[in-house]
Amino acid sequence: MSLHPHWIEIRKIVAYNLQKSARQQAKAVLATTTHTGLFEDSDPSVQAKIIVKH
Repeated sequence: MSLHPHWIEIRKIVAYNLQKSARQQAKAVLATTTHTGLFEDSDPSVQAKIIVKH
């Protein structure tokens, strides 16, 4: 299932503004997602990747 281009742009704007605000305030954001695009858009300084094998 792919996202509509409009939602991709909104996702990029929200991710950018969230990371910018957190860095300006010297705060950390802890977020979890299954969508790799959100990770790429937020440009995190630290990443933890959890792999679950069944």
